[in-house]
Amino acid sequence: MSQAFLTIAQAAEQVGVSRQSIWRKCKDGSISSSKDKRTGATVIQVVDLIAHYGEIGQAETSNTATNATPRRNEQ
Repeated sequence: MSQAFLTIAQAAEQVGVSRQSIWRKCKDGSISSSKDKRTGATVIQVVDLIAHYGEIGQAETSNTATNATPRRNEQ
């Protein structure tokens, strides 16, 4: 079974957040990332993205705040 990967930009678009938000999650360890050996691009496994953000692919193509996934608040 092959694993699906997304670039940082693709992942950001799928969940409706900025690329910087995805980078921060990778840097702090919330989302694991690796380098694509062929292209050298940083990639994220789709399963990790889903585990952190829930369902993906429902965001509009625009990266505006109105389309962003709500942050998980401590309550």
